[in-house]
Amino acid sequence: MQNIGDKVSIKIQIGLYSTFRHLNNKPWFALSEFVDNAVQSYLDNKTELNKLHEGKFQLEVRIKFDKDYDHISIEDNAGGISTEKYLTAFEPANIPLDTKGLHEFGMGMKTAAVWLSDIWKVKTKALGEIEEREIEFNLDKVIEEQKEDLNIIRTPKRKEEHYTEIIMSKLSHN
Repeated sequence: MQNIGDKVSIKIQIGLYSTFRHLNNKPWFALSEFVDNAVQSYLDNKTELNKLHEGKFQLEVRIKFDKDYDHISIEDNAGGISTEKYLTAFEPANIPLDTKGLHEFGMGMKTAAVWLSDIWKVKTKALGEIEEREIEFNLDKVIEEQKEDLNIIRTPKRKEEHYTEIIMSKLSHN
């Protein structure tokens, strides 16, 4: 298994992030990117998930809008983002080796999150791993500070846990 450091790369010409806001998109299409990722994580981990849950695993994806607190959260109980995929998951246009699934261009989560919000966090705990990883992407800070990587916050978790939670705040006009 590869060892990851304390940061995750988000290399790109930084100004490109702000152009994501102007893409011709629709809220339901942007949200479907997160659902696609959850479904693909389930498909990638189906055998292990069913084994762990004695053949009774059921994928759940929850999308919650909170206008009062100006945020959207998306939670799933799929396989999480593995260490191997985490290394490139936050780099726009880092095309996955296997493009037959629902994540063929490597752009969905990043463009959708920036299109919908100024700040987004991803917490994930991959099936079979022993830590939760969390990053926060703040569009204003990324542009202002010309950030090319984000700090990872790690929290020990039980090996059997598996999930991904995305919280988007400071929602855009989109």
